[in-house]
Amino acid sequence: QEPKEKYILYLGRLDEKKGIDILLKSFSNLDLNNINLKIAGEFNEYKKGLDSIVSKLNLHDKVEFLGMVTGDTKAELFRNAYVFAAPSYSEVIGMVNLEAALFKTPVITTYQTGINKDWQNNGGFLINPTEQELTVALKKAINLSLEERNDCGKKLHDFVLKNYSWENRFFEWIKLYESML
Repeated sequence: QEPKEKYILYLGRLDEKKGIDILLKSFSNLDLNNINLKIAGEFNEYKKGLDSIVSKLNLHDKVEFLGMVTGDTKAELFRNAYVFAAPSYSEVIGMVNLEAALFKTPVITTYQTGINKDWQNNGGFLINPTEQELTVALKKAINLSLEERNDCGKKLHDFVLKNYSWENRFFEWIKLYESML
């Protein structure tokens, strides 16, 4: 499917450990003629710091803070994003990455989110949370043709279903518990 507008999406808590600061800095390194950045998450004290970065980088016209989104609005944001980026510094498992992938959206995330290392061989991008690595991944992602973007999204969707869905993992858990008995 063709997104209605070309944007990079971040959706989650506005928090220092989520890497939104490097997302803004990396975003400013791109050719911004044809891409925007949408940041969705409940506003809090940390947003003031993000506003300051947006100001310093002169990104007012290219970055949109959406606040908290849920339901159909959230689904539509995921579905229409050209790429989803979650450059977290630390996470047990980045559930939002899996959620974005289920909408067949390519996802850039970090090794620090507990994601299977094969992510990057299955339509996703796996990086360290640095401005340099994120800039490279963002450039690759936004320069994908629409067909390549959709192929990456489909591969990642299938990878997540195979490796993270309860239905497919259930029998592995049974085997694990049986081996412990």
